[in-house]
Amino acid sequence: MGAVHLGLLLIFIGECIRKSAVITAGRNFSHQLTHGQRLDHVLVTHGIYRVVRHPSYLGWTIWVMGTQLVLQNPCCFILFGLLCRNFFKRRIAIEDAQLRQFFGAAYERYQRQVPAMG
Repeated sequence: MGAVHLGLLLIFIGECIRKSAVITAGRNFSHQLTHGQRLDHVLVTHGIYRVVRHPSYLGWTIWVMGTQLVLQNPCCFILFGLLCRNFFKRRIAIEDAQLRQFFGAAYERYQRQVPAMG
């Protein structure tokens, strides 16, 4: 399998993971970090969230890496990989802190049992 075909496969897989995250979370999904808990906000731990705590971020990272393989741009492949890792590492720390505040012990248990991005 060549780089372009592998890239297309990664784009497809990343998109499927991300869409699965959005669909599974439903109204609980947001593209922005929230600073207060909505009354109808629930902790989603089923579906893809049973396997990975932040599937949307994982899907995005896989998708981005796939695009760079399709473009056959090794410099951007490395750069985008590092940028995604650093960005999501910080964002996950913030989001995990908020979710611990919102859901307490239930989120702490979930956090111990399920990896952040695989």
